[in-house]
Amino acid sequence: MKKMFLVMSVVFVFIVFAACGGDSEPTGNNEGTNGQTGTEGTGGTQTAGPSEGTNNEVEFSVHPPRDMGGRTIQIASWFPILPDVFFEEPDPATSLNYHIDRRIYENARRIERQFNVNFARDIVLPFDDLLPVLTSHVMAGDTLADMVFLPGVAQLSAVLGDLIVPVSSFAPAGSDILGAQSYVAPRMELDGEIWSFDRNTLDANTWMFGVNLDVINNTGAPNPVDLYNAGEWTWDAMLDVMRRATSATAGTFGVSGPPGEILRQMIASNDGAMVTEDLEYGFGLPRSLEALEFASQIFTEGLWHYNPANPSDTGDFQRHFYSWQDGSSAMWLMVPWALGDDPIPFNWDAVPFPTGPSNYTGATWFSGIREAMTIPRHVRNPEDVFIIFEEIAAWPWLELDLIEEEHPFGGWRTTFPTEETVQRVARNSGNVRFDMGGDIDGFIDGNYAGYAWILGAFASHMWNETATIAETVEAERPARQEMIDNFFRR
Repeated sequence: MKKMFLVMSVVFVFIVFAACGGDSEPTGNNEGTNGQTGTEGTGGTQTAGPSEGTNNEVEFSVHPPRDMGGRTIQIASWFPILPDVFFEEPDPATSLNYHIDRRIYENARRIERQFNVNFARDIVLPFDDLLPVLTSHVMAGDTLADMVFLPGVAQLSAVLGDLIVPVSSFAPAGSDILGAQSYVAPRMELDGEIWSFDRNTLDANTWMFGVNLDVINNTGAPNPVDLYNAGEWTWDAMLDVMRRATSATAGTFGVSGPPGEILRQMIASNDGAMVTEDLEYGFGLPRSLEALEFASQIFTEGLWHYNPANPSDTGDFQRHFYSWQDGSSAMWLMVPWALGDDPIPFNWDAVPFPTGPSNYTGATWFSGIREAMTIPRHVRNPEDVFIIFEEIAAWPWLELDLIEEEHPFGGWRTTFPTEETVQRVARNSGNVRFDMGGDIDGFIDGNYAGYAWILGAFASHMWNETATIAETVEAERPARQEMIDNFFRR
């Protein structure tokens, strides 16, 4: 396989309303389409002519309406994608947000009128069965569904196995994904092609620092949120907060979290890389090394919340991930899904990781390949399917502010302490650096390993001071590069 590179778009989606077809046939990529394309991409501001049954009122649409012959649209995933309100009229007495639910319902009916399609409930398969079932269908020359929502690593397998087709083979001119991306944006790009896509919305599950304001106030350390708001939140400021908050007498620490994850996010905040776009070992890059060298101070100075019963243990991910819950850490690695439903028993807030001295993009956190929509090989008229996806994703019509109000942030507002926190998290969701290092795995000396697991070994050497950063990074280079090469069959 020729050398490939990965470019991940800055797009965040937690759940999508997507569409796929159960009446797919192996008739080629674009055979049978009527040749229509959308107008010049203007981010969903296009409008169609009067539609039948609408009293001659002009209806919104992303693409000019076309007759798709009553086609039934269906998707496959490991969880339901299309919500109940897509099929059933919402009840104002029970709806959590009737205005949004009503719009989603009316948008579905609009699509049915304008494009002469029907929608079927999703095909829901067990997570581990989704890719094997897709593979068997494609190998047999048919399709599981018009669109399949795949996890990140499964997308890589689907590309390498020739199971899905690139966006360039079906997105018509004027598509939102090729223009303003108000509703739909790319996810995974591999070898110069877009292979997956999703709704362009905010993602609440962004990595940040949780801030224990009680520890901050009791130790006299500066408040990271105040520093952030004042434009003074830097690596040095972060280290100062950790040092001033760490107290053996008070039993408090500067930061808690899995050591490898701390290092990963520090590399992201300095625009380093775990794997480069050319599929090369990234930990030896100058920006990555700079981040690792700086972060080593967190461990060598004892600022990290360790386990007193087993001080040398840096590998207990579960313990370190939730150690913040004892209330003794000034800051902790926070991702909203891990906050739980119970009230947090101390005053807290959230702040992005500070950017490092070599950061040039504004990125503050890493994400791997995110789950997204794909179109399998052999789907009939994939251009039509993709048009319907963009129409479904455009349910807010021209009220784009509804995107933030809708899930995920609509549901997360009660989790965060203030609306200001919500807005800070929302802004940070865009400050992401995509890196596939967390998605690559393989075998080293016959033992299974994830590529990014080496970060835990880096942290262990830092904590126990058994090797320098440069020595550790170079010692791991050959085995990790071999893992990358084997993963991509180079």
